[in-house]
Amino acid sequence: MKIKTIRGALRAVQRKLDAGHTEKVTHSAELDRSYGLLATERACYITRLLSSGDYVDFGRLFPDLAHQIGWTRGIMLSRQDLASAISATRKMPQTVSMSTIMIFVDECGRFSQI
Repeated sequence: MKIKTIRGALRAVQRKLDAGHTEKVTHSAELDRSYGLLATERACYITRLLSSGDYVDFGRLFPDLAHQIGWTRGIMLSRQDLASAISATRKMPQTVSMSTIMIFVDECGRFSQI
């Protein structure tokens, strides 16, 4: 299944949360074309939809480091877009202390998180 929009990426993350963590989603919002926000009782999930243009050839930019850590490519992030996504989490009503998790979803439905 190809994921083409941020709404599709948010649905994929929500399915993963429902299946694995039994957390109930309390808030879902599309921030722009590539960022979305999901909130549960315990955490905020900043979701980033990756396209083919978001990848960087890490091995060409940092060959020694890429060889040491075994990475061949990385993800390019915009500081401004990431800052706006983080500020959206600060506007969420927080009843308990929440953690913030960044989830990357590519077009094929693969997940990475930090």
